[in-house]
Amino acid sequence: MTLANLRPGQSIAVVMQHIQRDNAAGPTWRLPVKNNSASAVGPLTPLPRPLVWALDEYLPVRTHKAPHSTQTEGPLLVSRTGRGLDRVTFTRLLRDVAAPPRRKARRAERRPPPEHPGLPGPPG
Repeated sequence: MTLANLRPGQSIAVVMQHIQRDNAAGPTWRLPVKNNSASAVGPLTPLPRPLVWALDEYLPVRTHKAPHSTQTEGPLLVSRTGRGLDRVTFTRLLRDVAAPPRRKARRAERRPPPEHPGLPGPPG
């Protein structure tokens, strides 16, 4: 499942400016319409409760770097550089999370181990 059952293109088009958390009726947002354009948004709709909980965990640690994004503006889903995720990266992340455990183990075997400064290297 992606963000609130949105298509991948819609999920990466959600921007911070369209999330309103201070409404008296509860948190709301304007969802991107199905043409996958960040400027084409629908009416305010309530945020599902599980998504509110996920946002409460994600927003404090969200990476934002000007000019691509700030704490209150820019794409909701960003990379470590503060730029919005592209469709290919987002789809790859979804596939990695949804992969069966055996497939994840094979991927981990192919990746080189991370190097940690200050730790001794392999013997030999």
